[in-house]
Amino acid sequence: MALPVGPVSQVLGTGALAGLAGVGAAAGGTSAGAGFGQALAGALGNLAQETSQANALASQFATGAGVGLDQVMVATAQADLAVESVSTVMSKALSAYQTIMQMSV
Repeated sequence: MALPVGPVSQVLGTGALAGLAGVGAAAGGTSAGAGFGQALAGALGNLAQETSQANALASQFATGAGVGLDQVMVATAQADLAVESVSTVMSKALSAYQTIMQMSV
């Protein structure tokens, strides 16, 4: 079995970070809050999709439905990457909020 070697976007597809693609574009003069909110909503939707796909493949593998272990491992890694990405963004946003709240006016 040959594993593809290349950029992360080619190996993993548009999976885990697809919802965050527009985060930097919001600073161009449009409503930054709406851009970030849409990006965060997209990332959370993608997180749900990635984890449900990994769970479905794991169930199919466990029942012997013709799903290979390599497919289960890749789907699980993509779901893990999605969870870590959303967790990191949430942590950074919370940290930024706390910093702003500590500023004196």
